[in-house]
Amino acid sequence: MSLKWKEISLLIEEAKPLLVGSVLQKIAQVRELAGGESFLFQGFGQNSGWKLWVSLLQNHTCWVLADSDWELEAQPEPSVFVMVLRKHLLGKKITGLEQVAAERILLMHFEHAPSLLVELMPRKANLLLVENWDSASRTARCVQSFRTVSLETGALYRLPAPPAVAIPEEHRDFGGLETGPLAYHRAVAAHYWAGVQKTGFAGYQRLWRQAWKSHTKKVNTALENSRKDLAESQEAELFHQRGMALVTHLYELGPKALPKTKIVELDGLEIPLDLAKSFSENAEACFRKSKKMNRAVHELEGRLRGLEEKSADLAKVTAAIEAAKTEEELEGLAEAFVREGVPLPERAGEVEEKKAPAAKPYLEVQSSEGFVILCGRNQAENRRVTFHESKGNDLWLHVKGLPGAHVVVKAQKNKTVPLATLLEAAQLCLYHSKIRKGKRAEVDYTFRKYVRAIKGTVAEVTYTENKALYVEADPDALKKLMRG
Repeated sequence: MSLKWKEISLLIEEAKPLLVGSVLQKIAQVRELAGGESFLFQGFGQNSGWKLWVSLLQNHTCWVLADSDWELEAQPEPSVFVMVLRKHLLGKKITGLEQVAAERILLMHFEHAPSLLVELMPRKANLLLVENWDSASRTARCVQSFRTVSLETGALYRLPAPPAVAIPEEHRDFGGLETGPLAYHRAVAAHYWAGVQKTGFAGYQRLWRQAWKSHTKKVNTALENSRKDLAESQEAELFHQRGMALVTHLYELGPKALPKTKIVELDGLEIPLDLAKSFSENAEACFRKSKKMNRAVHELEGRLRGLEEKSADLAKVTAAIEAAKTEEELEGLAEAFVREGVPLPERAGEVEEKKAPAAKPYLEVQSSEGFVILCGRNQAENRRVTFHESKGNDLWLHVKGLPGAHVVVKAQKNKTVPLATLLEAAQLCLYHSKIRKGKRAEVDYTFRKYVRAIKGTVAEVTYTENKALYVEADPDALKKLMRG
């Protein structure tokens, strides 16, 4: 449970003699404690040094002087937020500690520098660097914020007016309260330090749970949709009956006559009609619909059985995640994650070694005007580029009448693809086809939404609404494009 506002007030009063007048000497984000959502501040006053620990972990938010034996390891590579804090606050003297009335918010004021504002709400804790704090209007200008919020750098930070009803001045007995300087800090620190240690496994388990839950939700959604589709497809008999009713009364209705109403009642059935079709054509449509539904029933029943089995298997893994007591038990479920294509969870705040980005399964370059161009170099890449990596308003190019590359120019908002970019994309089309050396060819281009796959093929397509470019292969232009 997070600190209450009265507890924060007691901590501030006890810490003032030590902190006010001292100089801030170190700022760091703690690497593995509280999921990376905690900070260490160190300083030195007239008599001694101090360590201040700020935790922003949900339901474990606190601001407390840390014991000297706590293992508070900093991130090897500081974040942008920490760098900004260091730029403004390191070497600065603390001139005051202030709590916003009846709020879980406190400020650390510095000499000739912005103030550090700490929001210790249970679920939305945050740390902000602010300027020109006004206690009366409860406003300040935001310099930088730890969490990504709607408040932008330079915007006005404004707190709502204080509550009209007085809030009870509650504070807890943390147990083991000693006497002497900083006794309350020591009791609170011991309580929250122990609590955060316990959240280590719980936080790790939560990562596994969330990743698996997201995947399970997709499967269960597909299962529900298949059930609905099957229920609709099982109405095939109804459409057959409608068709038979129309055929039975076709002579009196007139085979070639057009209906005058959208619904006709025959043999106790209400039959929806297409007013643009004759009664005989409506009957044929009912029979076709019935036949199509009968085929769909068999396919959907097989799909439904598969999804039900998969959902049951996923539920077993969900139960195993909830029953896990150790990290080893969680990591023993990695095979199921890999089998289902779910990324393995990683601890929040862990700093990984920088790796080279994985090679993409297609060619990607940038045009001279800054447009991204994707190019498939074989059938599998062509299919990926056209049907997985592009959207409807992207431009799609292909050499006319010859096998070759599918090339896509990614659209940019409110921008038309320039001719120079189109010509550069056309060079990729020529090179990855049979036309490479100084030959002139016609390259078709159209919007991706007009491209359709041919069933039974890997990457063969048909397309419409196309225009043509007449382009000659230019090795120098191609080299320039490939070099960026």
